[in-house]
Amino acid sequence: MSIAESYLKKWISWASRSRMSYIVKLGKTMKRHIEGILKAIRSGINSAVVEGLNNKTRTAFKRSCGFKS
Repeated sequence: MSIAESYLKKWISWASRSRMSYIVKLGKTMKRHIEGILKAIRSGINSAVVEGLNNKTRTAFKRSCGFKS
């Protein structure tokens, strides 16, 4: 068991005992997706490049507001 997996399982266990319903719900969601979360951590692949491109696109659209076509 990796450090990430151990930590994630402990957090999910803590979340399941929380008195805040939204934390319990988040814990259940993370438990359902634990394999995918761990695979993402192990692979080191993230969506930073895509998010950066999305941000640049949004910025370009905001700047273009008001220009007449």
